[in-house]
Amino acid sequence: GEENLDRLCARLQTAAEKMSEKLTENESRVKSLSEACRKLQRGEADLEKAQGIDSEHLAEDKHILDEQKRRTDSELAAATATVAALSTLSFPTWAEAAIERRSNAAKSFFIRCGII
Repeated sequence: GEENLDRLCARLQTAAEKMSEKLTENESRVKSLSEACRKLQRGEADLEKAQGIDSEHLAEDKHILDEQKRRTDSELAAATATVAALSTLSFPTWAEAAIERRSNAAKSFFIRCGII
């Protein structure tokens, strides 16, 4: 009887020691996992913040580029219209157009002066 009781007490003591070791291990794991979780949450928050800032910068850049594109398209349309108008001039060269303009200006001057 007493011997069985001693063995039972020894077994209980061993089991209690093993449970204490496991409890310590688990507490350490919980602490480690909690710290890892906090780091992950901080990292996720930093990532969201960075993505928000990047998205904001990208939206600003897109707005600027859209505005530049509108101006470029407008300038291109004006230049295309000018080229189209110039291609329909009644003079084959700029030099001939300048001579004709000067000639018309001279005729106009003579008419005003009553010479012609």
